[in-house]
Amino acid sequence: MTQLTFERLATQLPAGSIEFVGNNQVKINCSILTGDNINLSSSIVEALAKLLRGAATLNDEINNERQQQGKQPINFVEQTINAYGDSQNQSTLMSFTCSIQVNTGSYIENLIDPSSDDTQTN
Repeated sequence: MTQLTFERLATQLPAGSIEFVGNNQVKINCSILTGDNINLSSSIVEALAKLLRGAATLNDEINNERQQQGKQPINFVEQTINAYGDSQNQSTLMSFTCSIQVNTGSYIENLIDPSSDDTQTN
């Protein structure tokens, strides 16, 4: 199965950080994801970075599977790490690029899953 799903994303994240809780609801547990006690006043930076890193890792895994099947790779989430500055003031920047094809008639309400084998909208 080479699709981007919550089930597949959960395999890239700490156990229990994503779960189906019933009644058409999927819960992302940021406390489990980060290992910290999280509340509504907490910074979103670490939790979001870990979700994106998991999605980037899943993207790579799916592309390995697609390559074995002779399919084109997808570009959903990519992670890059760059160092910049001089030898005394060097910084590292982690960045994520999330690319989502859209149906131009309805944009955010009709995103196209790049891992889907058909060109139908979701």
